[in-house]
Amino acid sequence: MKKWGLILCVLFNAAFAFGEEPEEIVTEFFAKLSAGQSSEAVDYIFAKNDWVKTKEDAIAKYKGQLATMVSMVGSYHGFELVKTEEIGDSLMGCSVIARYDRQPVRFIFIFYRPNDTWQVQNVNFDDSIDADLREALKRP
Repeated sequence: MKKWGLILCVLFNAAFAFGEEPEEIVTEFFAKLSAGQSSEAVDYIFAKNDWVKTKEDAIAKYKGQLATMVSMVGSYHGFELVKTEEIGDSLMGCSVIARYDRQPVRFIFIFYRPNDTWQVQNVNFDDSIDADLREALKRP
């Protein structure tokens, strides 16, 4: 399978209205994926973003690519939060491995907190984890 390499960078104008912590947002996203609701999972992440509502084509493309990937990798078996990184108090990234029958898929979520509430800043998924692992194993 080719590397999806899709990066959907979405800059929010308004804070993520659910008031959740990043880990809670990731958990709910994967709960929807596990229920076979990939489109709803994307809607959940971007629901309160007025800017994204004007980018319907980009969201539709992302939904289509996510649905295609999900259909190719088989049954979903859960996710693992692999790593989190914080830069200051307002920027955080989460690397997540979603476990599927065929292979794992990496999701990277970038969160930003401009005020009191975390918002999704960027979502990326790809299937090139094995190449990254091979490179890491080569290092002493």
